[in-house]
This record gives sequence, structure tokens and C-alpha cells, in this order.
Amino acid sequence: MIKDNYQKMYDTIEKLSSWQYIDTLKLTVRDIERFCQNLELDVERKASNEKIEIQSQIPIMATHFYYYLYEYKHIPTQKEFISFYIRANEKWIRKNVPTNELKTALLGRLSRTYPSLLRDIHFYHVLKESGEFTNVLYNLRYDLFGKVDIFVQRQGIAYGLQLRTKTANSNKYYIKKPNRNAIPAKSVLLDLPIDLSQAKSIKTKKNWLKLYDVRKVQETIALIQQHQKKVMSVS
Repeated sequence: MIKDNYQKMYDTIEKLSSWQYIDTLKLTVRDIERFCQNLELDVERKASNEKIEIQSQIPIMATHFYYYLYEYKHIPTQKEFISFYIRANEKWIRKNVPTNELKTALLGRLSRTYPSLLRDIHFYHVLKESGEFTNVLYNLRYDLFGKVDIFVQRQGIAYGLQLRTKTANSNKYYIKKPNRNAIPAKSVLLDLPIDLSQAKSIKTKKNWLKLYDVRKVQETIALIQQHQKKVMSVS
């Protein structure tokens, strides 16, 4: 485990593609859904703090999630994910999260981030198993700095999917997060927010988890077709 060296953790993962550390786990959509059903998932409303939510210097949570996959070869539970993050960043937390209010907010953000990361890796496999795309790819660098959660390729063209929940807070932080488009994605960007009230629901041991499903695959294809029509209309 890499401790108190976020940059080293990031450098380990950022040059790898999902084919090198996600696909090697040989998970299926059904495997992930069974895993979710056995989770004691805490998704109750947690306290938040503006500094914790959007500050640029916080060690990025997604990096820790994907590094955990790379290092331990399995998806972490929510408790494992939070514990791993805290152990990996003990010095940073002591220095930058000195009050109980901020510590509670950090735990709240970690708790909220975990279902989102599960939703992404589940949808990654939904896209792959759909057979609708030539390639499906995740890359941490483009996730963090290129505004792309998952790449798909269809008919020779790459599309970058932007995954997020369709909520007021999501819209606010999506716009305000620093460096959201610091590098060009070199693909057609498609915004794909999820309405949690209409999402697929998986019953965990403690709460419900909302997931993308095959309906979002069809929505992705429809967005691609709309883009193709626009291109043809101006060519």
C-alpha cells in the first residue's frame, strides 16, 4: 500500500487502461450486482462542507478506488474504501482536516462518492456486455482531467461519456470542480446524467443502490445517432 504519497499512487494508475486492471478481474455485470446485494451500504444524507466538496488539493477519491482494484484485485466494500483512503492519507488529513466538522464532511463525501464509483464500474461492464461498441475503455487521467468517465467506440468514432446524477448539487459541483477539462478528450463528449428516480435499483443489505442499465446503453446509442445526423447536416 502506498501511504502519504498521492502522486505516486496516481502515477501508478494513470498510464494504464482499464483493460490492464479492470478487465483482468474478469467481472461480469451479474458479479457486480451480486456484490452490491451483499453490501452494507450507507447512503444516508451526510454533512457536507464547501471546502471538502470542491477544493482542488484533496487527494482524489477515484484514484484510490481504482488503485485499490489494481493492488488488491477486487472491488472494495464501502468500509474498505473509506478505511483505505484514510490510511493512505493520514498526514494530509492531520494537516488539512483539523476539525471534527471537516472530518465528518470528509467521511460524508467518501460515503457519497463510493456509490457513484460503483455505478461507473457497473456501467462500464454493462456497455461491454451490450455488444454495441467496438471498444469500451476507462482511463483515470481522462476521468480526472478530460471530463470523460468512460470511452466507447462505435463505427470507428470515439465517444467520451460524462456520467453523473441528475441533481442540483451534481450540476453545481460538475461546473465548479477545478480542472474538469484541463486536457482535450480527443473524442465526442456525450453528457449522460442519470435520474435516480428512474434508475435500476439494487437492494443492498442496508439501502438501495441506483445503477445505470441497458436503457442507458440505448440512450447512448441515440445520442451517438443524433451527433451523426448533425455532422451529416453540416457536411
